[in-house]
Amino acid sequence: MTENQRIINEIKYLGLPVFIWGNGELAGLTQTLLESNGIHVEGRVINIPLENNGEKIFSKEELNQKTDSYILMKAFLRAMILSEEVVKKTFGEKCIRSYALSELYSCWGIEKIDAMYAREHRMDFQEVYETLEDDLSKECLRAFLNAKIEEKSSHLYPYIVTPQYFFKNKIWRFEPDEILFDAGAFDGDSIRDFLTAAESQYKRIIACEPDKKNMEKLQEFIRITNLKNINTVCKGLGDGQKILKYKSTGTMISTIDEDGKEEIQVDSIDNILNDAPVTIIKMDIEGYEKEALLGAKQTIQKYNPMLFISAYHKKDDLFSIQRMIKSFSEEYRFFFRIHKPLAIDAVLYAVPEYRLKARNKNVGF
Repeated sequence: MTENQRIINEIKYLGLPVFIWGNGELAGLTQTLLESNGIHVEGRVINIPLENNGEKIFSKEELNQKTDSYILMKAFLRAMILSEEVVKKTFGEKCIRSYALSELYSCWGIEKIDAMYAREHRMDFQEVYETLEDDLSKECLRAFLNAKIEEKSSHLYPYIVTPQYFFKNKIWRFEPDEILFDAGAFDGDSIRDFLTAAESQYKRIIACEPDKKNMEKLQEFIRITNLKNINTVCKGLGDGQKILKYKSTGTMISTIDEDGKEEIQVDSIDNILNDAPVTIIKMDIEGYEKEALLGAKQTIQKYNPMLFISAYHKKDDLFSIQRMIKSFSEEYRFFFRIHKPLAIDAVLYAVPEYRLKARNKNVGF
């Protein structure tokens, strides 16, 4: 039995009113999963009251006035890692139990890794494990796979590092003339972290984002921060030029989808750069990473940029992406990090040897 199913069974057994703490994407996914399993959600709880447009949204105080006892679903990232004791101190004794569901993102095309798949591909995952450069990477990989198989996100909690891609105590050295290719730039969130980590020293940024709504947000971010030497590219990324169907959401989960109502132009990184150098490629493009890496083969072989590649959308991402990078160049050393208290935003870092800081392989960095 997975952790999600255990929680659902326990909620049904307790028979108490259920409220969701949060009002964002995770709250919506939590509600969808609960209701699909026959559990009615009474409403949502937020920290700061707002106009609810008729929806059942309560403050903590309103909830405790309204209900004698209830179950609280933790449905935003900061809340997920809170213990039962902390939640009870925050909400009071009327909060009988609190839970956080795992593996919520399958409706976004993120494939599950169950026990059978893990057994069938044990040697593939073992290959990745054995080529990881530090013990922390190996511990992160074990935690990630256990979280996927058991649908139990608590495996991840000890290993979360933030921000994603450009975290502190980083593995690599930054140089003052970095050239970043941001594949899946969204609204500039990763660029913001890059600027902080690199202390705003860089040579050039190429920001690629196919969603027009996201591109507007990105352009506004560039305007407000007065960024210089940045080029934006409103295209999808793949292994060559083509037109593909696209599902636009105006969020970070917009994706190439044959059922999408829009069409976008897709191009390769090699074509976009046109033989220009790049020192970092960051990539999170909702399951299209392998195609985009194939379209960056010439760039990778010529310049050996650091590669920060999301490796969680497809079941085979970890081992197939690593094998592809290894087939392009023997210069890379591999690391794996977890960045959220859900089995998403897990990243394979491929770093050329010369960019690594001095390290002890047994203890990490």
